[in-house]
Amino acid sequence: MVQRNTNSETKSKNNNYNASAGIVYDMTEKTSVNASGTVRTFDSENFGNIDYAYTPFKDPFYTSNRSTFGINNNLAFQGDFGLDHKFDDKGQNLSLSLSLQRSRSYNDTNIDDTIDNLKDIINQTTVNRSVIGKADYELPIGENSKLEAGYRIDINTNDYSNDVRESTSTTPLDFLKPYTYDATYKETFTCFLFTIQK
Repeated sequence: MVQRNTNSETKSKNNNYNASAGIVYDMTEKTSVNASGTVRTFDSENFGNIDYAYTPFKDPFYTSNRSTFGINNNLAFQGDFGLDHKFDDKGQNLSLSLSLQRSRSYNDTNIDDTIDNLKDIINQTTVNRSVIGKADYELPIGENSKLEAGYRIDINTNDYSNDVRESTSTTPLDFLKPYTYDATYKETFTCFLFTIQK
């Protein structure tokens, strides 16, 4: 039987920044356009240290240490554009909008363990891109009814890159193939709505 005592320490530091701006311009009395943009950043540093002390009943007392250091950097952009048009003063309207979004994330982690001189180096990169388009139309019918029609399309593309390298006292630093890969995932959603309200 072995008794194990652990002592751990964790430190982290985070920085967040956001900036946004927008404008609305009336082209005519019935037509206006708008545009806005947003930039977001997130940075973090994380340090972890764990000391292990083993007190076996038969074997000599020994200790080990595992330290982890990681940094994360995220950068995101979003641009939104729109157009609103009134065909008349009776409620016939058309609205168009487009949203473009992109985010990128870097994650780097180094792990050192005194047991077997284990060392892991992990580098991860993720890039997400989205395009969202919408169109909405309203047409009054009589005094108490109206026709509504809408269309939306979402296109999302996600790229992943994951590199994991490991070394021990008996093996040199090399990639771990099961955990090292590049992948792309893409999805598209479309929706059409047509209703008559009475």
